[in-house]
Amino acid sequence: MGERAMKRSFFSRVVGETLLLAVLTLVAMGLSWLVRTPRFPLVAEISDYEMDLDYPVFAAHDCVAFYEAGTHLFIDTRNLASPAPYIPGAFSISLDSFDEDLRQVFDFIYPEDALLLYGDGRLQATAAVAARFEERGYKVEGIMRGGIEAWHKAGGELSGEVSP
Repeated sequence: MGERAMKRSFFSRVVGETLLLAVLTLVAMGLSWLVRTPRFPLVAEISDYEMDLDYPVFAAHDCVAFYEAGTHLFIDTRNLASPAPYIPGAFSISLDSFDEDLRQVFDFIYPEDALLLYGDGRLQATAAVAARFEERGYKVEGIMRGGIEAWHKAGGELSGEVSP
């Protein structure tokens, strides 16, 4: 056998073994990926990702029941620049103008009142307003999950312009 044939044979064997090793590596990686349990599910419950808030979070249908029973005062924490739907009887107190808004309703909200806060669905922003209330000695019972949209879907009454 000639030198050229030996080089070709050696080269083809090296290439063949390299390809075989690459295929076996890909197969092993694929099998380990299939067998391994996922660390983070692709679809998860909201409680898996919910922040650690200092306040209970209530579903909108529970908040509708509180409203109908008249046991809580509702606080709208949205910064409303334009007319928007709101829960009838709710007080509007946003984070940006907290002190001024609280001064305007000071005669209507008392520290012993059970406050339930809602906003545009961002729990962290609503919790920031709740913290400001607690700093001033008010009792925050909880936050409504889903904001005004969830309230509307749960059959809650709305005032102002409501889009279908």
